[in-house]
Amino acid sequence: MNVSLRKSWLAPFCLSLTLAACGGGDDSGGSDGGSTPPEDNTPAASIEALERDGTLPALDRSDSLAGVDADGNGVRDDIQAWVTQLPANETQKQALMQLAAANQKALLVDVADEPALRQVVSQQMAGVKCVVRREADVLAGENTVTGLRDRTANTETRARAYMRYMEAVNGYVMKSPDGNGCGDE
Repeated sequence: MNVSLRKSWLAPFCLSLTLAACGGGDDSGGSDGGSTPPEDNTPAASIEALERDGTLPALDRSDSLAGVDADGNGVRDDIQAWVTQLPANETQKQALMQLAAANQKALLVDVADEPALRQVVSQQMAGVKCVVRREADVLAGENTVTGLRDRTANTETRARAYMRYMEAVNGYVMKSPDGNGCGDE
């Protein structure tokens, strides 16, 4: 696993560990002499609890590479729900949806099809440029792009597909998209 991939997964992992450690509680075993089973304080259980209570949007963790896209807009429904709930303006959300569609294509593209790979890379570059240009500053844009990528490749199956895509396009040299990347100029 390369260093940048490890770094991109480190923050969510640390967050999940932190969330798991925040449970606290009384370890006395209760009045029933400790016969009550202990709560599940694993990181996954903590995240699931936050999703259930609406603190975090629920992400599709199925084995499906594509996930569910009921409206056929090229973006998984769980990713679309995440974008919708963000405290961002409408143009920022449109930029995120553009990038989300490109990220989804990256998971699904045939890595042996070089023209298709180049097209997806071009769409991702435009999406990244659009998101960064519409954020308050470059760092905020980079954080948003990383957060979207991490949510898109949120299962082992999806992460492996994204790594195959990144390996296939490693070394590509392409021109930066014209304008702001948003296609609205």
